[in-house]
Amino acid sequence: MVLLGNDVDLKVLSAQCVALRESGQFLQVHVLLGGIRAWERSGKPVVRGAGVQMDTALVSAQEAWIGARSGVWQIAAVGLGEADLAQLPTAPAIRIAGRTAAQPSPMTQQAASALWQEVAAQMQRTPIEAPRQWLIVTATEVQQSQLMQAWRKASADPGSSTVDALDGQHPATWLAGGMSAYLNDLQQQLALARNAGRSLPRICGM
Repeated sequence: MVLLGNDVDLKVLSAQCVALRESGQFLQVHVLLGGIRAWERSGKPVVRGAGVQMDTALVSAQEAWIGARSGVWQIAAVGLGEADLAQLPTAPAIRIAGRTAAQPSPMTQQAASALWQEVAAQMQRTPIEAPRQWLIVTATEVQQSQLMQAWRKASADPGSSTVDALDGQHPATWLAGGMSAYLNDLQQQLALARNAGRSLPRICGM
């Protein structure tokens, strides 16, 4: 049996894997590192309901938060101010400065190339092993869309010196909607927690 999750629920699936092994119901039980995203990126078939779409390069705010608790992410923060950096679920391994929130920097091909170089250098110094993966966090959804497009152009360049740094086993993952979406979701979760009479774990960053 292979347990297939969403790639950020490794702790939960690992506990289930141990329980299933101890039950003796199955000869072998394993957890697929990378979850459904790794499955689909490898070209395996995925059956979805009508109208259901999924970009395997994107994770929701909730997935980002849960993944941080499981130690999944190596974060690259692009264009975030100090206030936003303090709200990240875990400290970034890479920081690329931008302008103020009122005047966010456009995410050009030059910005993508700079990020490629930073990631390549980091991978050479400290290679990461699955299930850890890069999570790229921009300030806004517009920046995320711009940088994703530029990043994919850079990664498709056969002459890029960083192609080997992020191979098929370590593709980049992006925080959907950028930091603004993450903070909105965090505020909603805090409101729900207050209404339930309990606080969120400290990892929420507040």
